[in-house]
Amino acid sequence: MNNLRVFLTVFIIFILTAMSYAAAAPTVTISTSPERGTVPLEILFSAVSDVPLTDYAWDLNNDGEVDSTEPTASMTYIKGGSYTILLQATTEGNESETVEATKNISLTDAITISLTANPFSGTAPLTVQFTAAAAGQEPLTYAWDFTSDGTYDSTQQNPTTTYDLAGAHQATVKVTDAVGNVVEKSVAVTVTSFESKVNVTSYFPTTLPKGEQQVTFIITNDGDQTLRDITAKVIGKGIQHLSSSSIGSLKAHDQDSLTIKINILETGTISGIVKVADKSFPIEFTVAREIIYNKEEIQQQYILLKKQLDEQEQVYSERKSEGYLVEEIFDSIKETKRQLQDAQQQILTNSLAPAKVNLDVAASSIEDITKGLSAAKKEKVTALQWIKENAVAIAAIIASLGAISGFIVKLHHSAKKVTETVGVHAKKVGENMKEHLGKKKTIVDAKQPGAKETKSDQQPASIPDEEPSEKADKLGEEKEN
Repeated sequence: MNNLRVFLTVFIIFILTAMSYAAAAPTVTISTSPERGTVPLEILFSAVSDVPLTDYAWDLNNDGEVDSTEPTASMTYIKGGSYTILLQATTEGNESETVEATKNISLTDAITISLTANPFSGTAPLTVQFTAAAAGQEPLTYAWDFTSDGTYDSTQQNPTTTYDLAGAHQATVKVTDAVGNVVEKSVAVTVTSFESKVNVTSYFPTTLPKGEQQVTFIITNDGDQTLRDITAKVIGKGIQHLSSSSIGSLKAHDQDSLTIKINILETGTISGIVKVADKSFPIEFTVAREIIYNKEEIQQQYILLKKQLDEQEQVYSERKSEGYLVEEIFDSIKETKRQLQDAQQQILTNSLAPAKVNLDVAASSIEDITKGLSAAKKEKVTALQWIKENAVAIAAIIASLGAISGFIVKLHHSAKKVTETVGVHAKKVGENMKEHLGKKKTIVDAKQPGAKETKSDQQPASIPDEEPSEKADKLGEEKEN
């Protein structure tokens, strides 16, 4: 009996305690203004509670993050759909506790859109026609991303694309109305595999500058069937695909090339893939960093090189006149002049990169010209070449020798003539002397008959041993000799 009383007492106490807790539990709800509408729409949220609250935490867009810690919160919704609003707060007082409240809202897009793809599935390569039917404040604009790579591939309302790779693809269209409202909608396309056995054996160039570039891919058909209408697409961060050539027909085990035009947006090492038929192949490019050229520095380099080339051209002229073998260097001087002229024109048109290249090439050429002129040797002259080159001087010398020889001959003849004349006169003088002496002796003999012979009769000292004419002839011969 006593036990029964104890049990009843405990039970009554428990019931009363539970009732007190139930009576004290706070009630919290969320008030919205407005509760529904068309986006973009701003909605104001506030907490309604029968007890004071503190430490508010609002999640207004279902993302699990706190958007506001104020007693009231607001958010502008730009995309239609259903949202669950969550509020967490703490009650005030000694017995504080955390309370929660939720509220569902539904918003309507300012633009409604219906999207279809025809066909939804098929074997690669699969061509799909997309159709978008949208309603909103005109005019409406469309932007399509067929491969979910963040790049818009078409701005047509109802475009067509071809999927070369097998797999699940998602095409998304973004529609914008006249006042800037935006709505996006996606449709799935399933592409089944087709084993084309196409292969990319090589591609070039692999080193590129920034900007629009062309890359050639060598394509091989390693299968047993003819492949038709082959195109390619390059996808990768920092690469914008622009266009691709096509191969109309590629027989089994044949090889051909595709040229793809891309826009390089970044520098450094860029990796990506090239999609060919149903295959994807990794690719990598090295993109040179942009060089900033100083126009004044390039102009100063041009002036310096122009001066150096003029100096070497003067050296060339001097060496050539001195008989050095430098004729081949003239072509290098001429070509270097052309390079400097091109560089000057490029500087004037602010084409500084090619101007710098031309100047660097010209600098190397001038260095080679300088070395060539310094190492040039004189040409070895043969006897025949010497006579040929000095023909005029030789002729002048011969003419001078001829004149001297003629003078000597004339002098010889004149001397001989003088000698002959002297000889004649001497002979005549001798004869006259003989005749005169003979007459004198006759007279003496006549005057002194029987007189003794004088010394003059025996040895007439005045008569020479040789005839004067003979002496003159000998004199003339000695002079002639």
